[in-house]
Amino acid sequence: MSLKKVILMSIMVSCFLQACQRNYENEIVSAENAISSMGVNVKRMTSIAEIPLDKVFDEKTGLFVEKPEDGTLININDQRYYEFLKLLNTELAKYPA
Repeated sequence: MSLKKVILMSIMVSCFLQACQRNYENEIVSAENAISSMGVNVKRMTSIAEIPLDKVFDEKTGLFVEKPEDGTLININDQRYYEFLKLLNTELAKYPA
């Protein structure tokens, strides 16, 4: 196969792949609003600082103190996040208001 054909095919494949990508922004906002209307707050976290602090009992002081959660924040694509929101919405609908 000539170099020109390979370059042309790679350009066509990249254009096809870009055309296949879907923008889930509106669907995500709609799904988040639907879940919020059920009384459940849902928000996509973008940084580790957004993870809420956990309150634990400190035996030394006898007080509850805030402790950061251990863990990692994994970035998922919009399609997987939207699929999660649809699943969450379906499962929450099974419970009474």
